[in-house]
Amino acid sequence: MNLQERFESKFSIPNNSCWVWHGYIDNGVPMFPVKRRYRSARQIALQIYTGTSVPAGHVACAKCGNSLCVNPDHTEIVPRSCSWGPHGKLTTQDVSEIRELLAKGNLTHREIAEHFGVSRVTVTHINTGRNWK
Repeated sequence: MNLQERFESKFSIPNNSCWVWHGYIDNGVPMFPVKRRYRSARQIALQIYTGTSVPAGHVACAKCGNSLCVNPDHTEIVPRSCSWGPHGKLTTQDVSEIRELLAKGNLTHREIAEHFGVSRVTVTHINTGRNWK
């Protein structure tokens, strides 16, 4: 099976728009193995279907808002510094508010994530200081 066939076995197109990833996901990012190393499935999709490479210091993000979408038509290349959360969706003010909600302890990470439209992992990373230090 060639690279494109392997890649196409990992997603479905349920609504004729988004290509929904069913393969491995790392911290909310669809990942695909190439030569024993996992790479962004969106990057691979761009290379396979458009011949576009993602430059150093940049990442491929889903501009449709579906974190599992790997459709190259729904993908944008953004600087890595802008990529935390969906398209850099969180502002500094959002992060401050998330920290306040975490400190109060009334809501779960999942509830906070749903309110801000990000993954639970994103909230956990803010809480632990892994990102948004």
